[in-house]
Amino acid sequence: MITDLVACLAGMAVLVVAADHFVLGSARLARSLSMSPIVIGAVVLGFGTSAPEMLVSAIAASRGNLALGVGNVVGSNVANLSLVAAVAALLTRMPIAPSVFRREALLSVIAAVAFALVVTGGYVSRLEGLFLALGIVASIVALVVTGRQENHDDEPIDEGHSTGFETLRVTVGLTGTVLAAHFVVTGASGLAGHWGLTGGFIGFSLVALGTSLPELVTTVACARRGE
Repeated sequence: MITDLVACLAGMAVLVVAADHFVLGSARLARSLSMSPIVIGAVVLGFGTSAPEMLVSAIAASRGNLALGVGNVVGSNVANLSLVAAVAALLTRMPIAPSVFRREALLSVIAAVAFALVVTGGYVSRLEGLFLALGIVASIVALVVTGRQENHDDEPIDEGHSTGFETLRVTVGLTGTVLAAHFVVTGASGLAGHWGLTGGFIGFSLVALGTSLPELVTTVACARRGE
């Protein structure tokens, strides 16, 4: 049990650091390639900050531990709202732009309803997985199009960074995230067995909290800077 606990906690620690470098390097690399700020925010940073959850759930599903994967999905979303957003609000006042209600809030509701519909049968089929994947493509297109129409610039990202170094940062960060996710799943599965708990409960609580740490750290840093 000690080995599983160490693997899980160490994996989460590496996950936070590796994911942070992966996101930072991706954003700087995208800017150096003259990508639109809207695309950087919606695609690069959006997928980058979701990499820990995506990899942990994918590895768990590939090993047949579907409960852990689904529990991580649900728990991470709960943590993002009840923990990450809450901590940021406690640190500083958070003004909400009107576009959030017109766009992001609507997309969030649609995503929650879609998830509820696909899990009612007791499992998620490949066809339903394809449906959800098409949904993320459609939502990204909608975000990019409406964002350009509103002519909103995201937070500027530091210029003057070496493309080669940032490419290395992205590669190392992604590799570290994948390896860390592997250890998190291995340790969490072992702990669930030792403690007599279901994989879904471990995924919803311990693993979800760990995969949400990159968002928490980033949000706290931005809130302290008033951004």
